[in-house]
Amino acid sequence: MNDAGINPMPPVRVLGLPNIKKPTRETFESQTRLFAGFLIEHLVKKTHRPDAIMVTSDAEVPAVSGACRILGLTPGSDILIAGFDNMWNRVPERQFENTPPAFSADKNNVRIGESMVQLLTARVNCELPREPQRIVVEPDLTEPHI
Repeated sequence: MNDAGINPMPPVRVLGLPNIKKPTRETFESQTRLFAGFLIEHLVKKTHRPDAIMVTSDAEVPAVSGACRILGLTPGSDILIAGFDNMWNRVPERQFENTPPAFSADKNNVRIGESMVQLLTARVNCELPREPQRIVVEPDLTEPHI
């Protein structure tokens, strides 16, 4: 966004989201309305309304999609929703709202683990300088498979 000269809206921190292990229609509706309440001031604007929302996990995509619908927007056409963690196929709330994210960022846990093992092995073999090492594993953008 910075490269394109676009100012992102400030992060919306949704307080009070419970950790639900087995979602029901009732818990899903509750989460959806909670998201709608936190997003309303940003999504009902006629001007400068965001084109997309990036959530912190694919698990939030269904409730945010439902919140957008409550606020009169169609996810996927009026507004894009981007996920994170590339876990869309395993999100149980899809049974209530099955609009997939436009894309998801896969943080590449396997590559992160491999990098950690390589660093540890190099450290044990005295192949690294004393300073802490930093390796960045770039995320991949993925399209969900439905």
